[in-house]
Amino acid sequence: MHKHLLTLIALLALGVLLAGCESDSTAPDEDLPGLNNEDVATQSGAMASAMTEVFPRIWNPQSSGKDNGEYEFTWVTGPVIGSVYSEFRTAEGGDLVDYDQAAWGRVYTEDGAPLAITLVDGGIPWLLGFDITADIDQGGGTATANGGGSLVVGDYMAEFTIIGVVVESDGDYPAAGVIEFTNEGVTATVTFDGDNMVTVTSGGETWTVDLEDGTIS
Repeated sequence: MHKHLLTLIALLALGVLLAGCESDSTAPDEDLPGLNNEDVATQSGAMASAMTEVFPRIWNPQSSGKDNGEYEFTWVTGPVIGSVYSEFRTAEGGDLVDYDQAAWGRVYTEDGAPLAITLVDGGIPWLLGFDITADIDQGGGTATANGGGSLVVGDYMAEFTIIGVVVESDGDYPAAGVIEFTNEGVTATVTFDGDNMVTVTSGGETWTVDLEDGTIS
């Protein structure tokens, strides 16, 4: 688990989102305060750190419930709390099989039941929802994931697209691929390369996020 993700989220929420809202008197129909490139890069880094908890479910659902190729896994402590569901098949649209026999898989959150990336001391939760499918190469020990999702923080809603993220059966972090993340019209791209350090680019600027502790530099 990424034990420092809570600190990252708390700092971002306090320094960017909550402070940026100016006052509690801001009416719901007023425009939200704008986000800059670094704000969105930091959000995308937090999302990527949380998703590294999710991607391994492609290879091992670590199920708390199992029924003929369909699984459920629940995190009960932070920084990610909630349930993910998965199904594994012989091919897309094929028969359900156990995960270690599958050539195709899906990992997702149910509608209306996103994961909560919790804040300390009663802060607002970050709500993470997604639907991922993956082509699985059992012999090669790799799966290539695509899909998308959303991250909701208060009145802000970001959307992201997972593009060719390669998840290795024995790897701690995705070996390749990108996630494109957009909030309030600002886009950041997270690039994986097999270790805990990912590159995040937004508006021609570049940052590095450590997936192990969630820090951005």
